[in-house]
Amino acid sequence: MKRPLHIGWVIILSLLVLSATSMAEQIKFSDWVGIEESDAATNTNRKRIGTTAADGNSSLWLAVSASGGERIELTLESDKMIVSDYFSYRIDRVDNLTLRSAQKGCNGNCLTDEVEKNGELIRTLRRGLRIKFEFDTAPDLTRQPTFSLRGFSRAYQWLLAD
Repeated sequence: MKRPLHIGWVIILSLLVLSATSMAEQIKFSDWVGIEESDAATNTNRKRIGTTAADGNSSLWLAVSASGGERIELTLESDKMIVSDYFSYRIDRVDNLTLRSAQKGCNGNCLTDEVEKNGELIRTLRRGLRIKFEFDTAPDLTRQPTFSLRGFSRAYQWLLAD
């Protein structure tokens, strides 16, 4: 009889600990999600928006650049080790393929680049339906995740709102 009571207390304590440590607000925008997290070191809130690829193995995140100004940090994450220093993307099967150099991060599992807040990429994302990336992962695989852009415009407005 003591065992179920003991398990109940463990569950209650676990829930209390988890709720106290997770200080992130999450908002859903169709296929995109907005997350606002508090940074204990700087006592500020940091917002980011993201989505997961149809294959479930990659994710795409945008956040206001830490350097400030008119820049947005774009991060492409993969479940595999990324070996390329670049990525290419195509929006809505348009013939032009755009190459961008990027910095590796996340222990080799992501590529990060900065783009202009109201630049060509953001304007095209707001009008598009899907974006397809291409990058190389170990061992010698080319990944081509496709991300839905449904809800991107609303998520992006939320990201830039004060």
